[in-house]
Amino acid sequence: MLVATAVRLMHAASQAAQDSASGVATPNSTRAYNLLRQAAGMLEYAVREVLPSLPAGAAADLDPQVRPPNALIEQSLLHARLCALLD
Repeated sequence: MLVATAVRLMHAASQAAQDSASGVATPNSTRAYNLLRQAAGMLEYAVREVLPSLPAGAAADLDPQVRPPNALIEQSLLHARLCALLD
């Protein structure tokens, strides 16, 4: 559930950032930055608190696309940095 919510936040951030491609800081680019940071925080929480508490073998049942949330964390933080550079 946390991963799905984080991915939705990342999608909302991409929608908000569409008008900031000019490099001019806008309220939407700031919103995109904040959404991306929130998504990364959710994913970090899932990695730190939720995954270790799963019963043995339960992680094997996770979708292979979801198993490495660290890649999504890095992607979210990278895009947040790009939004900050545009501002």
